[in-house]
Amino acid sequence: MANLMCVPRFCDRCNKHQKFLPIHFAAAVTGCNRCSVYRWMKHGWLHCIELPSGRRLICAQSLMDVHEIDLSLLTNLAEASRVRRHARWHQD
Repeated sequence: MANLMCVPRFCDRCNKHQKFLPIHFAAAVTGCNRCSVYRWMKHGWLHCIELPSGRRLICAQSLMDVHEIDLSLLTNLAEASRVRRHARWHQD
């Protein structure tokens, strides 16, 4: 599975390259649930892209515009996720 912590992509709505993150990370850094993130997407408040797999990623800049977040939280979440994946891989 690809590492989708925070990936650079071109955001058509921002008209520049931005960092994009998975929906579960957007929910975690805002302290909201995934339903809130989906609602924000539905209303067009969040910019998102859909990958060929069907997975959607959220533009971090639009997330900051909707909900004040500290992007340093992304670094902490990404590191925690990497550590968990590494631990699971070494258990086998």
